[in-house]
Amino acid sequence: QKQIYSFWMKDMQIPLDFIWIDGDKIVDITENVPPPSPGTPDNQLLIYNPKVPVDKVLEVNAGEIRQQSIYVGEAMKIN
Repeated sequence: QKQIYSFWMKDMQIPLDFIWIDGDKIVDITENVPPPSPGTPDNQLLIYNPKVPVDKVLEVNAGEIRQQSIYVGEAMKIN
């Protein structure tokens, strides 16, 4: 369902990139999202959102967007 999804990095131990997708098009990218410092209270964790409503979110290892030259506006085929 298309909407503004929110993500946080609670309990994550590695940095991630987020690829925000609407239909088959990449509509936003969030790169190098760091894991929180150990002991960070839930109410202090950062929340990550796309700039526009999406129907899919792909989380990949940090640096993958740059390494694969992924960009906003690119079509993405999901198998």
